[in-house]
Amino acid sequence: MNLYSAIDTYKKISILGMSKNSGKTVVLNELIDICKKKKRIVCLTSIGVDGEGRDIVYKTKKPKIYAYEGTLIATSEEALKSFSAKYEIIDILPFSTCLGRIVIVKIIRDGYVLLAGPDSNREISQVSDMMLTLGGDIVLIDGALNRKTQGSPSITDACILSTGASLSRDINITIKKTKHTVDMLSLNRVEEDALNKINSLNSKNVLLIGDNTIDTDIKTSLGNEDEILNRIDKNIKYIYLPGSLTGTFLNKIKGLEVDIIVKDGTKIFVNREDYDSFRVAGGNIYVLERINLICVTQNPTSPFGYYYNPDVFLQNLRRALYPLDVYDVLYEGVGV
Repeated sequence: MNLYSAIDTYKKISILGMSKNSGKTVVLNELIDICKKKKRIVCLTSIGVDGEGRDIVYKTKKPKIYAYEGTLIATSEEALKSFSAKYEIIDILPFSTCLGRIVIVKIIRDGYVLLAGPDSNREISQVSDMMLTLGGDIVLIDGALNRKTQGSPSITDACILSTGASLSRDINITIKKTKHTVDMLSLNRVEEDALNKINSLNSKNVLLIGDNTIDTDIKTSLGNEDEILNRIDKNIKYIYLPGSLTGTFLNKIKGLEVDIIVKDGTKIFVNREDYDSFRVAGGNIYVLERINLICVTQNPTSPFGYYYNPDVFLQNLRRALYPLDVYDVLYEGVGV
């Protein structure tokens, strides 16, 4: 799906980054410009800080976020000091961050803004709904470094993944890592029977699912791998993890003829080698909610002084990720 169509189709869109300097802000500004042309009232927020003129980690220059009159923004009190845009405060929310309380403001004169939104998915979802209630047409949620949880279906209707040369000097490694992330974000939904068993318990614990469902009273697989392993028998078909899935846990259960269920693809922290090994051994990973990944964008330049041929990068990404759409906003436009 192209960016123009996305604006017409969805109410909440997240832009996720494979790494710092992956081109997220360029994509966000392009979406903001499309909304202006379509006369849509934009709402902006983020997990973490974005929109600063210089990268906090690498001290390199980066594009700023430009907001137009009428835009609604949920950000922190401290971030307001960096605005060149003029604004009025609409509401002060009971959400605290290291940069102060979260406030909703309305832009009354165009200019640059700094996004430093809530710290949790629940709060992101709440402020997004608040801004839509205040008259916004679409919410654009800017992801932070390695915070792909913002692509979760619990807070967004669709997401865009940004990747780029900053991942690696080797174009093939960047494509491989991007393909793996896309695969994890696009995992299939679990069968209805298992889904119903999980929903009926409404538990926040690790569940063992077979003919019957066992609530283990274990909150996370982290550090509890052996305890969970010891409770698996031949009647267990699935293990449901309410939190993250790691490569350590995946390797522990490899070959046991049991599949894994996680909430969605943002909960998976497993490299390609461990995933492929698990699949070869007969295992599968399923999700309760499938993420709606609508396209990938590329940034062929790195702030560290090297770059890829943009056409080669684009064509190779498209081959690797087909049938998912891939765009380079600066090199070829937005895919009208």
